[in-house]
Amino acid sequence: DYNNPLFACLESDFEEENGSKFLNLYEMDLGLNCIVLKNRKKVSNDSYFMIPFKKGVFLFSQTQLEFLNLIENSNSNMIITSTIISVENMIFDYKQYIVTSSYSTKYDKKDLVIFHSENGKLYKINENTEKTEFFIEKFGEISPSLSFCIMKNGFLFSSSLSGFNEFYNIDYDMNLIQMNEKFENLNFISDFHNKFKDSEEQV
Repeated sequence: DYNNPLFACLESDFEEENGSKFLNLYEMDLGLNCIVLKNRKKVSNDSYFMIPFKKGVFLFSQTQLEFLNLIENSNSNMIITSTIISVENMIFDYKQYIVTSSYSTKYDKKDLVIFHSENGKLYKINENTEKTEFFIEKFGEISPSLSFCIMKNGFLFSSSLSGFNEFYNIDYDMNLIQMNEKFENLNFISDFHNKFKDSEEQV
């Protein structure tokens, strides 16, 4: 029942010999006020980061990147299917750098998923809906940070552990432009705002 919240998490089973790692799918039953394990899938032990996307998650590991799709069958059971994203379809070196944060939103009436690696590079995940394929392209580069977000006025804000924060404008061509003004003086709206606002109204 999609009225009940679903959530996925990475968990290690230390009762097994090698401490195997699983992607566990839970459902919060609002009627019974309890959490039920709907399904689980064994994943690589070096899996470390997930990004929610539609009815599934992108799962990052140091050996591969895959999309796990969550499908409900006729018996209301959740089936987890896997799609491996090939190296040819990405420019992100998942064996050398790890992902530290991500942000998902709507842009131009499409899903926009951006993730940030420890070396400061931002990447965008594109979906080919006709073939159920995913492609990764570089989105920009910022200073290594703990987290980032895209505000409703269309600006990108990043925050680092040292307190060094940055503010970026996103133009119509999805290019990042670092802002030199102080935050309190930014009273104008980003070029990115109009498409961002139109997409938000469609949600």
